Amino acid sequence: MRLAGLLCAIAIGFALDASLGDASAQSRYQEYAQPPRAPARITVTPTRRLVRECVDWYAIEHRLAGTVVTPQMRCHWAYR
Repeated sequence: MRLAGLLCAIAIGFALDASLGDASAQSRYQEYAQPPRAPARITVTPTRRLVRECVDWYAIEHRLAGTVVTPQMRCHWAYR
């Protein structure tokens, strides 16, 4: 009888902890969450003498899920 009461109390404790834990985590997230911001927009009006030169390559990145190959690019403005 004591064991059944102890197991019942443990089950109720886990249920209460799970229900309160989710609510408190959500409220903490809502307090610190910032609204999404629009991406920065830059308007460039180059002259005829300026061109955009880009260099691209593939790089190997080591991630938790494994090694992946990702495309990379670096660009700059240059005179013709």
